[in-house]
Amino acid sequence: MVEEEKSRNIRVVAENNDFLAFTFFAARFPFEIWILPKKHQLSFETIPAGERENMARVIYEVLGMLNKTLRFPPFNWWIHTSPRQDHVGNFYHWHMEIAPRVSKFGGYEMGSGIVIDVVSPELAAQFLKKVS
Repeated sequence: MVEEEKSRNIRVVAENNDFLAFTFFAARFPFEIWILPKKHQLSFETIPAGERENMARVIYEVLGMLNKTLRFPPFNWWIHTSPRQDHVGNFYHWHMEIAPRVSKFGGYEMGSGIVIDVVSPELAAQFLKKVS
């Protein structure tokens, strides 16, 4: 995913030497952003000490963009990490998801459990990049 997003450079909103942030191509929510380490890492807990500052910087940059453009929206965030390194092999890649809550669920979403994203990830990235 990191290589694909970097090569297209359409949805990328923030980047540094160690991390990439982009509006997710199959977003469930408007302005949903994923942050991934550029190097393969199984779990969040094992981020090398030298990369932690860059992780903080990319999170700070992303939250700054959201605050400037969407005026301090409430948001949820998740860290998806490998539960046990000895169990999953080398296939899992940890990542963080940030989902600003800028829209409410309608009857379809509430009834079906399927969320409709009303802002394309490409337009969301364009909008966010205008403030950086």
